[in-house]
Amino acid sequence: MAQKVSVIIPNFNGRDLLARNLPQVIRHCKSCEIIIVDDASTDDSVVFVRKNFRKVKLVKLSKNRGFAFAANIGAKVAKGNYLLFLNSDVAPRPDFLNPALKHFKDENIFAIALADLSHENGKIVTRGRGGAFFSKGFLNHFAAATDRWETFWVSGGSSVIRRELFVK
Repeated sequence: MAQKVSVIIPNFNGRDLLARNLPQVIRHCKSCEIIIVDDASTDDSVVFVRKNFRKVKLVKLSKNRGFAFAANIGAKVAKGNYLLFLNSDVAPRPDFLNPALKHFKDENIFAIALADLSHENGKIVTRGRGGAFFSKGFLNHFAAATDRWETFWVSGGSSVIRRELFVK
């Protein structure tokens, strides 16, 4: 069965980020459905996407409702078996998606977190794993080692999620 992926990019006033990163998303997700959900931007994001990326599906919200709302709207209009949520500042590398999709052979897998290479103080820092523990009734979370596979959660800005389970 072909694995159809819908890329969902919530956007708020991210025209410059889209200009820099959307071409890489398109280049490295050739067979993906790409959806930009514009969260009532006041910059020219909508005009820019319509003019320069005609094959990208654009959903324009009339009121700013936040990242989670925009992501959920994107999931509702997506047609893919898998939802790839990306922040507008993400620039994927070649063949980044195939290693993540391989994990979905296990039907118990709901989501895969993608590692992020963050540019901080002149260094590249790997991010993307979260750990957690319960203490006195509270969940305490921390950045986990990035050389491990397990993570306590996936980030909404860099993850692949099985659509069928997400919708449920």
